[in-house]
Order: sequence, then C-alpha cells, then structure tokens
Amino acid sequence: MLTKLIKAFDLYVMSPKIAIAVSGGLDSMVLMKLANISKKINSKNIHIIVIDHNLREGSKEEALFVKEEASKLGLRSTILSWKGKKPTSKIQESARNERYNLLFNYCKENHISDLFLGHHLDDQIENFIFRMFRGSGVVGLTSFSNFSKRDGINLIRPLLDFEKKDLRFISNYVFNFFVNDPSNVNTKFQ
Repeated sequence: MLTKLIKAFDLYVMSPKIAIAVSGGLDSMVLMKLANISKKINSKNIHIIVIDHNLREGSKEEALFVKEEASKLGLRSTILSWKGKKPTSKIQESARNERYNLLFNYCKENHISDLFLGHHLDDQIENFIFRMFRGSGVVGLTSFSNFSKRDGINLIRPLLDFEKKDLRFISNYVFNFFVNDPSNVNTKFQ
C-alpha cells in the first residue's frame, strides 16, 4: 500500500517547488510524509502550509504540532492565521473560503504553482452526497478531481483514489501521527 501511495504522489510532482496544505488530520499528514519520502522533489522545495482558523480552542496547539512534525522531517512550514471577525452563520463555508484565500496568497507570494491537498475517496463521496442533498444539477454534482486549476494555482489531490481506511492503515503502521479534529464529529457542522 505504501508503494502505491508513493507512486500516486510522485505522479503529480510536476514542478520543482510545491506547497502542501496540512491540517494535521490523517490525510494531510500522510501526504506530508509521502512528500518527504518522494525521490521526485527536494525536501527544501516543499512548503508545508498550516491554517489556524482561530475558531476553536486548541487550534493553535494543533498548528504548532504540525509545524513540529514538519520540522522533524526537515520540511519548512508556515502557520497562517485567519484574522478578523468570525462569522456566526455559514461558518464552514466561510472558513473554507478564507483557507483557500490564505493558501492561494501564500503560493502566489512564494511563486508556487502547485498546491497539494489531502482529499481522499471518502471526501469525494461525501462531497457528492452533500451536493445532491443541496439540489445540485448534473454539473454541480461533479465533485473535485485529482487535478484542477483555480486562481492560477494547480490544485493537486493525489490521494483521491484511496479510501480513508487505507490512509489510516498506513498512518497506524508506518507513520503513526495525526490530529483528530473535534469538529469532524460535531453535529453542528455538515
């Protein structure tokens, strides 16, 4: 399984410098480790970007944990924080929009065209179901793909063909580190 994951990652390394959005969750931590293992990119050219939304207690500590883990791997990392007033409704949507703004601005400022994201097959299915229940048409039901472009940045999702259980297996038996985000089980959020 590890060999398949490394091949999937390496398939999408097309630039000499990349950024990886790392939340500390299972999928993005596996992605960070795969980047570190990859022979296709020099670790000096991997930028780990951590977003602290400042929406809940403990988020700063989680961001610092990711930064420390990246440092252990010899990878540069940056924590970007969502500043300003936080919304009281549509929190997840607002946080996602702000997260992408922060990620894209960092990439543009650092002349990085390829942003790697840790979405996996389960995310793809979940996204499809949410869109279906929201009444999306056929085009709207089309979920994200392994490769897309937005605001001049290539969004790359090399784990999209893998189930979360595969990532959990690799993490438990090979890497053994990630953060459990409590908002994933909070029924306030979809």
